[in-house]
Amino acid sequence: FNNLFSFSICWIVESYVTFLPSNILSTSVHTNSWNNIDLWLLTLSKNLYKFLDLGLQPPSDQFLDKKKISEETIFYPLAVNTCKSCGFKQLTHVVDPNVLYQQDYPYESSLTQSGLDHFYEFALSVKNRFKLTSNDLVIDVGSNVGVLLNSFKSLGTKVLGVDPAENICRIANSRNIMTLNSFFDSNICDFIKKKHGKA
Repeated sequence: FNNLFSFSICWIVESYVTFLPSNILSTSVHTNSWNNIDLWLLTLSKNLYKFLDLGLQPPSDQFLDKKKISEETIFYPLAVNTCKSCGFKQLTHVVDPNVLYQQDYPYESSLTQSGLDHFYEFALSVKNRFKLTSNDLVIDVGSNVGVLLNSFKSLGTKVLGVDPAENICRIANSRNIMTLNSFFDSNICDFIKKKHGKA
């Protein structure tokens, strides 16, 4: 449990924040681009306790080039709540996903051999466990450049990715991993069911 807890907290924080020297940047806080979350989203419980507060931070994965280094950098609250009832963790504030994922998002899935081996082994275990065939559709939400889906494709299944970062989708599609540029919501679900069928 401790390892899972540590991983979860690292993932929450790393997916949100990168530390930059604030003394060289023009900074501000835009309260209209994030929402305060005062209840647990899974159970609607308000029995929450804030146990980690890292103050105001810029979004992660937004690396500034020389032309943008002197522009205003927007900072957001970064803190984590735990639910006293169930023990799960969530951020105290949710930043507009367009800010996080639709401004030249730079992260690409691991392309190291160890990373490729991991994704392939995972895909193989899922294929065998659920007896997937060429008639089955595998959908990866937040599919990035399609590394995981490429493993499923090599094992003979149909694949489809969904990712909000336009630049990342272009890379995936150029590698023949069909990827829809969208957030995962009811509209994209309806579109997928009508055009591609159920997964």
